[in-house]
Amino acid sequence: MWKQDARELPRQTAGEQLLANGSHLPDGSTITPSSASEDLQAGGPDPERGTGGLRMPSLADEFNYVAPDVRPLPPALRWIRERLFRIFLVTVFCGTILLLAVTWFTDGEHDDSLLFLPCSKKWKNLFKYSSIPLVSIIFTWWHVWLGIQMCFYPIKFVGCCEPYLGWQGIVPRRAETMATRSCDIMIGHLITVGEIIDRIHPDDFFSSLNHVLSAISNAVVEKVMKLHFPSVWEMLPETVKTELQSKVMEESRTMFSPVIQDLKANIESIVDIKQMAIDVLMEEKPLLVKMFLQIGKREFVFIQHVSAVMGFILGVVQMSLWILLNAGGDGKCSGVEGHSFRCWGGFVILPVSGLIIGYFTNWLGIT
Repeated sequence: MWKQDARELPRQTAGEQLLANGSHLPDGSTITPSSASEDLQAGGPDPERGTGGLRMPSLADEFNYVAPDVRPLPPALRWIRERLFRIFLVTVFCGTILLLAVTWFTDGEHDDSLLFLPCSKKWKNLFKYSSIPLVSIIFTWWHVWLGIQMCFYPIKFVGCCEPYLGWQGIVPRRAETMATRSCDIMIGHLITVGEIIDRIHPDDFFSSLNHVLSAISNAVVEKVMKLHFPSVWEMLPETVKTELQSKVMEESRTMFSPVIQDLKANIESIVDIKQMAIDVLMEEKPLLVKMFLQIGKREFVFIQHVSAVMGFILGVVQMSLWILLNAGGDGKCSGVEGHSFRCWGGFVILPVSGLIIGYFTNWLGIT
């Protein structure tokens, strides 16, 4: 088999040496492994880079995914859906501010003050109670957003005495595990290596790389002739050299189809695409982080919005507990009254309920 013969070569062939060192084309440009790889990914050589040739979109089209058609929502419902969270925030915050403003103006007695603002004791208590759900929304939204950011950033460890005093994003810190699991899901479940290779057609593949293969083939022929038959090569006219190089390309095209077929049949033993992808993601941790953020962008936003709503609901519960705690008392906590649960219970309810709310919203977001 051709792959076995290639493995038995004692040293690099002329073509491999040219690829390693770069090949100069007649128009003055250079073919390098990186440029050849870019041409393959782009579907053919790029004319703007000076390599000429034609792009063959048929090969690239084999890998295009077309999402299934989804029945769109009516314009009114779509508008509401896109702005539903903003409507919720405006309603809650503006409604609370409007309620406080109306009660402050309608309340005639201003026998107390709040941050140099004259007000009544009733309005002051209303302000305290109504601020609990708002603070709960802001705090819950912020700490869930912070938790998501800490999953990905910083990419490199920040701190001292690594890994004890400092922080590194969970995804970049466990890059190998994350990359392996991602590739296990993508390569083998969503799409197999065989399916990828089966979509490569020899004619399209050869046409896409025609300019690159022609340049390398011409350079190899010239180098081999100069190495073994230098005098003969020097005496040949340019037309004969061109015809010889064209003939080599024609023969290469007939040999290309069996090579691709053999590649398809033995791809698992020739190239470990999954391990290649894992190695790239491990070396390029910013790429790994970007991939996770782009794939889960909508989900991360949804988690933050749901957490803010849950923070509001639990804030209302927290406010209700605070109202029940202070109900029936005159507000004095001195002497014997200072030992009652009403006087010190608030210092317990607020931190405990904050712990429960934070833990619950984080669990809900992760789940």
